[in-house]
Amino acid sequence: MTTAERFNAAVKLRLENKLDACQEACDKLWREGFQVPQLALLRGNLQLDLGNYHDSLGWYETAWSMVAPGDRVKPEWNQQFPEVALPLAYARMRAGDWSGRTWALWEVGRLTRSWHPAPGTRPWDGSPEKMLVLSEGGFGDVFLFSRFFQKLDPIQRAASRLVMGPHFDSMRSLKQTWDGMDTVWADQEFNWKSFHFSTALMSLMAVQGIKGPEDIPAAEPFRTVPQFGIPEWDNEDHFTPRPSFAIDRGARIGLCWHAEENGVQKRIRSIDRVADLEPLAKWRFFSLNPGKALLDAPTVPRLMHVPLKTWMDTARLIETLDCVVTVDTACAHLAGLLGVPTICVLPVASDWKWLLDREDSFWWHSVKLVRNTSPYTFKPALERVAEMLEKM
Repeated sequence: MTTAERFNAAVKLRLENKLDACQEACDKLWREGFQVPQLALLRGNLQLDLGNYHDSLGWYETAWSMVAPGDRVKPEWNQQFPEVALPLAYARMRAGDWSGRTWALWEVGRLTRSWHPAPGTRPWDGSPEKMLVLSEGGFGDVFLFSRFFQKLDPIQRAASRLVMGPHFDSMRSLKQTWDGMDTVWADQEFNWKSFHFSTALMSLMAVQGIKGPEDIPAAEPFRTVPQFGIPEWDNEDHFTPRPSFAIDRGARIGLCWHAEENGVQKRIRSIDRVADLEPLAKWRFFSLNPGKALLDAPTVPRLMHVPLKTWMDTARLIETLDCVVTVDTACAHLAGLLGVPTICVLPVASDWKWLLDREDSFWWHSVKLVRNTSPYTFKPALERVAEMLEKM
């Protein structure tokens, strides 16, 4: 095999979660002199998979030093080095470094890659003029980052608009209830020419110069309009009978085990192995994953399925619950926004938003974090969740 073929084989091993074999292949390639940015980046990703955050940061720094020597971040690098800049920014932010250089890397990695300025506008530079804020990311990012509208000057906030793409249409009724920013939806006509600036929703932190968790404003909580029709626990017709299980009939718990991971090469946040859910098998849950089901077996949780067509439906259900158990996805952020006690199960390669070595969330005070310890199974984390549910 050629060196390039061996490198591609190492990439494939990582995507197949054969981490030991991938590490062995990467070590050998590096020792033989194949010391290129792509291999350093792969080694950083691999160490992140294994939960070795310090090592992953080191490899990302190495990759960056190869493509962009020196510490200065230049705007013209947007087109050249985003695949290295963004992982490095994530790694630095995860470790608590939210400096100006980190935000510059963040923007190099995202501008023209995950978002583009609106036609006829230029990226917002922090000026107090009205602007367009463009939606991006997933539903959870909208729940999370819209709090930064509060840091805008009130006049600027009133004059600016949040532009929501068609992907977010299921949030329409919910979105208008909590953040106060006038919103333009995909099916509405709109005069772009009256705006000179635009920015992405997730760029607000960078332009506003957030230096750490202490600078992050609290989210504006909201309550939905109550709606009848949420089933009660005494309706056993929704469950397959399992009389051998001791179930607390009073606890109303929601379960979200599947995360939207669109556009990623390797799924890490979803609990794809049904067997991993065995520690939760003695409880029954309201499903927060519409359209998805679990194999009915004594080793998996029992689920009640409630029709959930929009995020308002999901919010109304969550408000009736005593607790939510969820992977790192939009349900965790919505439950936090509603102030409902939540257990968020994080993968070993946890996102930068949760930092390191803490069980609380500075984003959402009602959310507790359970960090998994294995890159191969969620069982260790779910065993911890079961212990927490026992104490409810």
